[in-house]
Amino acid sequence: MQELQEIRTLAREFAQSELRPHVEAWDRDASFGEQTLGHVAELGFFGMLVPDAHGGMGFDLPTYVVALEQLAWGEPGIALVVAHANFAAQLIEQLGSDETKRTWLEQIARGSVIPAIALAEADSGADLANICTRAERAGADWVLNGAKAWVSNAERADLLLVLAATADGKRLFVLPRAAGWKTGARAQTLGLRPLGLSDVELANVRATQDQLLAAPSIAETGSLTGALGSLSIAAISLGIA
Repeated sequence: MQELQEIRTLAREFAQSELRPHVEAWDRDASFGEQTLGHVAELGFFGMLVPDAHGGMGFDLPTYVVALEQLAWGEPGIALVVAHANFAAQLIEQLGSDETKRTWLEQIARGSVIPAIALAEADSGADLANICTRAERAGADWVLNGAKAWVSNAERADLLLVLAATADGKRLFVLPRAAGWKTGARAQTLGLRPLGLSDVELANVRATQDQLLAAPSIAETGSLTGALGSLSIAAISLGIA
């Protein structure tokens, strides 16, 4: 409990001094301050749920959501960047090979790689059971084709977790920007303007077998199962309120 309160205080003080004074300018410019994400990384927020063994903080869920609530009180777009980084790290930690974990978890934890998560599509919305993006075998590798919609922070992201349909069901791929996926025009939104929502196009994007994660669990509702996404959105909503 003491650690939770200390992290809550740290996040609150950071939000008070480094986020809230700038929200109007960031909304006007539709961009975070250039050094802001670096400051977030220095405090360890990107690695809150990353295990100690991979350079993260190894927090439990209550500590994570308390910190996220305070960051959202400061600037909800920042809180969403942090939430997506921790969600991406959890997916890699749960579904990735040892090599994949070694490659990405520490970089995510220290903020040198900013991930985005590409699940939804324009035609199927958030119904992940009916996505059209496909990944097909090409020798030892994979080739992905399709388009994703409403990807948060895609313009800024260095790494993309993409859900695609394969002959063996829905699978997640971990794709660095060098793989060749392209970001489309930013959507015009009423809020969260500094964060940015964009489409992502995948045209013959190649992935190695090491970039393939184990099959995720998709609920009957067509969403990725697991409590982390729901808890994150609840914490951010509480911070905004």
